[in-house]
Amino acid sequence: MILEISWIVQKVLDSGIHESTMGTRCNKHITQHKDDPMAQQLPEHANFEDRLAANALIRRLLKDGMQISINDGEEWVLKKSSDRLEILKTMSQTGEDTVRARNADGERVADFYLIYHNGNKEDPMMTISDYSCNKYADNVWNDLEAKFDKMYGYA
Repeated sequence: MILEISWIVQKVLDSGIHESTMGTRCNKHITQHKDDPMAQQLPEHANFEDRLAANALIRRLLKDGMQISINDGEEWVLKKSSDRLEILKTMSQTGEDTVRARNADGERVADFYLIYHNGNKEDPMMTISDYSCNKYADNVWNDLEAKFDKMYGYA
């Protein structure tokens, strides 16, 4: 059974913690659940912080109705999928992935370049090391960064 990583994030955000203490509380909560089998998540070969960023990105893209393709640095290992589990299972098989988002018409909207073991507890968004230069990609990046900033008490 795969448990959504977002339950950790949502639990902290819903707890009503004052922003100035949220980062400390979130780090404590994540540390408590890091080795809990129920908190394990995909992508399989990514560390916990990378999983936070990867899951947040994939959930956002799917919420926006995107079809997702994954390039592992060598080849396109998944093309035009909207199956979150399939996407996450495909990710992190090498040290990097390019996540390509396509709209319902199949048009390329944005690419996001992920480097695994590049994130850290203070900034999981470091996993997403580059992205397309366009309004949609900027909005996705800024929204995810704001959520993590709030979660860690930086906002």
